[in-house]
Amino acid sequence: TEFGNEKTQKIIISGCSNSNKRNELSIKSENSDWSSINLKNDNAIFEIKNVVLKKTGYGATSGPWNNHDIYFDCNVNLTNVESLSAIALTHNSNLENIKISDKSVNEDTYMLWICENGQTVNIDDCTIDGTSEKEEIDHRAIALKNQYIKKNDAQKVTLNIKNTKISSNKYAAVLVTTYNGGNISFENVDISGTHDTTNAVWTDGNVSDLTLNGCTAKKR
Repeated sequence: TEFGNEKTQKIIISGCSNSNKRNELSIKSENSDWSSINLKNDNAIFEIKNVVLKKTGYGATSGPWNNHDIYFDCNVNLTNVESLSAIALTHNSNLENIKISDKSVNEDTYMLWICENGQTVNIDDCTIDGTSEKEEIDHRAIALKNQYIKKNDAQKVTLNIKNTKISSNKYAAVLVTTYNGGNISFENVDISGTHDTTNAVWTDGNVSDLTLNGCTAKKR
């Protein structure tokens, strides 16, 4: 779905700030695996605050991520939001006071999928709940991925996480499988509920040029 026009600077959706009366915002897919939110102006910002967010319709309860995630293919600010669906990001993103969980999806999935597109993602005062209530399903927390990105188009991601609790059934708080590594910073992050409570970051393949601050990494 594409919003705005070439002159649009910001689109804001705001619900009730009272957590006991939180409005629900549904992103509905009719006939496609991709629940993609785009802005006509690539420099504009999509801002959502004070809502319970979820995907409904086609693909909402099936994996992998391109079936059921809410896919923000735009600059996005999320504030005071509880997302009941996993989220994917391709542009600059600020997540503050956010809880992400996806208990309804019937396959293993990541709660936050970040495409290697050169963006900066800031996460502050959040809960990334990468656990499933079903024993046969192993959810994961955060992924930095080159999947669906052409190698020549891939650019290093900067990921800053602070004052946040991360849990997972499998892997570490962050799994990195990118062409160009990444810049990852942790400050006051609780990973005691993850599969690896020592190394916050795992890497795959030949990931290089990975800069870490406040955390350690190992190869998967």
